[in-house]
Amino acid sequence: MIINREQVMYLVFGVLTTVVNLAVFYVAYNVLGLTVLVSNTVAWILAVLFAFVTNRTMVFRSEVRGFSGIMRECAKFFGGRLFSLGLESVLLWLLIDLIRLPVNPVKILTTVIVVVVNYFVSKFFVFKSRKEEEKNETV
Repeated sequence: MIINREQVMYLVFGVLTTVVNLAVFYVAYNVLGLTVLVSNTVAWILAVLFAFVTNRTMVFRSEVRGFSGIMRECAKFFGGRLFSLGLESVLLWLLIDLIRLPVNPVKILTTVIVVVVNYFVSKFFVFKSRKEEEKNETV
Protein backbone atom coordinates (compact mmCIF):
# COMPACT_ATOMS: atom_id res chain seq x y z
CA MET A 1 0.00 0.00 0.00
CA ILE A 2 1.48 3.30 -1.12
CA ILE A 3 0.58 6.41 0.83
CA ASN A 4 0.86 9.73 -1.01
CA ARG A 5 1.02 13.37 0.14
CA GLU A 6 -2.71 13.86 -0.21
CA GLN A 7 -3.49 10.89 2.03
CA VAL A 8 -1.00 12.01 4.66
CA MET A 9 -2.42 15.55 4.64
CA TYR A 10 -5.96 14.18 4.81
CA LEU A 11 -4.93 12.07 7.78
CA VAL A 12 -3.33 15.05 9.55
CA PHE A 13 -6.27 17.37 8.97
CA GLY A 14 -8.72 14.53 9.53
CA VAL A 15 -7.19 14.02 12.97
CA LEU A 16 -7.42 17.75 13.67
CA THR A 17 -11.02 17.83 12.44
CA THR A 18 -11.76 14.83 14.63
CA VAL A 19 -10.23 16.63 17.62
CA VAL A 20 -12.49 19.61 16.92
CA ASN A 21 -15.49 17.28 16.59
CA LEU A 22 -14.76 15.26 19.74
CA ALA A 23 -13.88 18.30 21.87
CA VAL A 24 -17.05 20.15 20.92
CA PHE A 25 -19.12 16.99 21.39
CA TYR A 26 -17.58 16.39 24.83
CA VAL A 27 -18.28 19.93 25.98
CA ALA A 28 -21.80 19.99 24.55
CA TYR A 29 -22.77 16.59 25.98
CA ASN A 30 -20.79 16.34 29.22
CA VAL A 31 -20.55 20.00 30.26
CA LEU A 32 -23.61 21.66 28.75
CA GLY A 33 -25.84 18.60 29.16
CA LEU A 34 -27.22 18.64 25.61
CA THR A 35 -28.61 15.44 24.11
CA VAL A 36 -26.39 13.12 22.09
CA LEU A 37 -27.88 14.13 18.75
CA VAL A 38 -27.83 17.88 19.48
CA SER A 39 -24.25 17.64 20.77
CA ASN A 40 -23.27 15.70 17.67
CA THR A 41 -24.90 18.27 15.36
CA VAL A 42 -23.13 21.22 17.00
CA ALA A 43 -19.84 19.33 16.85
CA TRP A 44 -20.47 18.47 13.21
CA ILE A 45 -21.11 22.08 12.15
CA LEU A 46 -17.88 23.38 13.65
CA ALA A 47 -15.83 20.42 12.43
CA VAL A 48 -17.18 20.71 8.87
CA LEU A 49 -16.33 24.40 8.68
CA PHE A 50 -12.78 23.61 9.77
CA ALA A 51 -12.58 20.63 7.39
CA PHE A 52 -13.80 22.53 4.33
CA VAL A 53 -11.11 25.18 4.63
CA THR A 54 -8.29 22.72 5.34
CA ASN A 55 -9.39 20.12 2.77
CA ARG A 56 -9.84 22.73 0.08
CA THR A 57 -6.52 24.49 0.62
CA MET A 58 -4.14 21.99 2.21
CA VAL A 59 -5.28 18.49 1.27
CA PHE A 60 -6.78 18.53 -2.22
CA ARG A 61 -5.34 21.91 -3.26
CA SER A 62 -8.45 22.93 -5.12
CA GLU A 63 -7.83 25.01 -8.22
CA VAL A 64 -11.41 26.26 -8.32
CA ARG A 65 -11.53 30.06 -8.23
CA GLY A 66 -14.30 32.60 -8.22
CA PHE A 67 -17.23 32.94 -5.88
CA SER A 68 -19.64 30.68 -7.79
CA GLY A 69 -17.07 27.91 -8.21
CA ILE A 70 -16.11 27.96 -4.55
CA MET A 71 -19.79 28.00 -3.54
CA ARG A 72 -20.47 24.95 -5.75
CA GLU A 73 -17.55 23.19 -4.12
CA CYS A 74 -18.78 24.23 -0.68
CA ALA A 75 -22.29 22.99 -1.43
CA LYS A 76 -20.94 19.61 -2.56
CA PHE A 77 -18.71 19.43 0.50
CA PHE A 78 -21.53 20.20 2.91
CA GLY A 79 -23.83 17.80 1.02
CA GLY A 80 -21.31 15.01 1.41
CA ARG A 81 -20.88 15.86 5.05
CA LEU A 82 -24.67 15.90 5.55
CA PHE A 83 -24.70 12.35 4.21
CA SER A 84 -22.03 11.29 6.69
CA LEU A 85 -23.81 13.18 9.51
CA GLY A 86 -26.92 11.14 8.74
CA LEU A 87 -24.89 7.94 8.73
CA GLU A 88 -23.22 8.86 12.01
CA SER A 89 -26.50 9.92 13.65
CA VAL A 90 -28.17 6.63 12.71
CA LEU A 91 -25.19 4.67 14.06
CA LEU A 92 -25.18 6.70 17.30
CA TRP A 93 -28.91 6.18 17.74
CA LEU A 94 -28.70 2.44 17.07
CA LEU A 95 -25.62 1.78 19.20
CA ILE A 96 -26.30 4.16 22.10
CA ASP A 97 -30.07 4.54 22.37
CA LEU A 98 -31.20 1.10 21.21
CA ILE A 99 -28.33 -1.24 22.08
CA ARG A 100 -27.20 0.87 25.08
CA LEU A 101 -23.46 0.83 24.41
CA PRO A 102 -21.35 3.50 26.19
CA VAL A 103 -21.47 6.94 24.55
CA ASN A 104 -17.79 7.93 24.27
CA PRO A 105 -16.40 4.69 22.73
CA VAL A 106 -19.31 4.59 20.27
CA LYS A 107 -18.66 8.21 19.29
CA ILE A 108 -15.01 7.39 18.59
CA LEU A 109 -15.95 4.32 16.50
CA THR A 110 -18.50 6.22 14.43
CA THR A 111 -16.01 9.04 13.91
CA VAL A 112 -13.50 6.61 12.37
CA ILE A 113 -16.15 5.30 9.99
CA VAL A 114 -17.14 8.85 9.01
CA VAL A 115 -13.53 9.90 8.34
CA VAL A 116 -13.10 7.07 5.82
CA VAL A 117 -16.42 7.82 4.09
CA ASN A 118 -15.60 11.54 3.97
CA TYR A 119 -12.22 10.95 2.28
CA PHE A 120 -13.81 9.12 -0.63
CA VAL A 121 -16.65 11.62 -0.98
CA SER A 122 -14.16 14.52 -0.98
CA LYS A 123 -11.71 12.91 -3.36
CA PHE A 124 -14.14 11.61 -5.95
CA PHE A 125 -17.07 14.03 -5.67
CA VAL A 126 -16.08 17.39 -4.19
CA PHE A 127 -12.45 18.17 -4.98
CA LYS A 128 -11.95 16.38 -8.28
CA SER A 129 -9.00 17.71 -10.21
CA ARG A 130 -9.61 19.86 -13.28
CA LYS A 131 -8.41 16.99 -15.52
CA GLU A 132 -10.86 14.54 -13.92
CA GLU A 133 -13.76 17.00 -14.40
CA GLU A 134 -12.85 17.58 -18.06
CA LYS A 135 -12.56 13.82 -18.63
CA ASN A 136 -16.00 13.24 -17.08
CA GLU A 137 -17.56 16.02 -19.16
CA THR A 138 -16.37 14.44 -22.43
CA VAL A 139 -17.76 10.99 -21.59
